[in-house]
This record gives sequence, structure tokens and C-alpha cells, in this order.
Amino acid sequence: MANDKFWNHVELRVITREGLYYAGGTLCVDNQDRPGGIALNLDGKGFIYTNHSHMKNGQVYLPQHISKLVHNIYKEIKGMERYQARMEEKECIS
Repeated sequence: MANDKFWNHVELRVITREGLYYAGGTLCVDNQDRPGGIALNLDGKGFIYTNHSHMKNGQVYLPQHISKLVHNIYKEIKGMERYQARMEEKECIS
């Protein structure tokens, strides 16, 4: 299934933490071989950034296991206090 192939690639990059960086609270995973990538948010949503107009800013929903990895990395990098504050902020917005 194409969807599994897509997420397997993202999962491997998140696990190995290869080429990851934060833009604010969004974890970005750049493509290795071409411009663009995927942005992963704590709310379980993400978006694709690319030069291809048919995919640009396309929204994606993270599988639960990827979302868990994103949360764990945020806690480790940004700290538990910032994580808790971010989660409380998201509850107020919802």
C-alpha cells in the first residue's frame, strides 16, 4: 500500500532523527533527495511542503505511532514544561 510506504519512510527518519529540525513547535522532516518534506505537529496533523503545486501544503493525518514519536521528541528537545504548556494551549483552542 502506498500510504504505508510513505509513512515507513517518515517513521525511519523520525526514529533515526536524521535531518530533523523544529520550526516553532512543528517537527520538520526534509526530503533527502529533493526539495520539500513533511511537517509534523503535536495535534496529529501535518502538512507537506514542496514545489509541486498538486501537493503543496497538502494536509496529512499522522498515524498514532508516528504521533507518539513526535510527542516524545518534543518532550526531549523542548522539555516537559514546554510540552505541558503546549498541550494545555491546544486544549483551550479545541
